[in-house]
Amino acid sequence: MNEDRRKKLDEAKAFIDNAINIINEVKDKEEEAKDSIPESMTDKIEKAEGAIESMDGALDSLEEVQDALDSAKGTT
Repeated sequence: MNEDRRKKLDEAKAFIDNAINIINEVKDKEEEAKDSIPESMTDKIEKAEGAIESMDGALDSLEEVQDALDSAKGTT
C-alpha cells in the first residue's frame, strides 16, 4: 500500500478514535446517571444498563475496525 492510501486509512482511524472518545464520554455519563437512579426505579435502571451494554458493544466493534485498518496498512 502506498503512502497516500495509508494516510487515508490514518484519517479514517482518527475519525474512529473521535467516535470512541465520544461514546466513552456518553457511557460514563450514563453510568453516573444510572448510579443516581433510586433502586425502586428498576425499569430505568434496566434501560440504562441496556444502553451501557450497547455502547460497550459499539466500542468493541470500533476497536475491531481499528485492528482491521492496521492490518490493511500492514502495521500489525
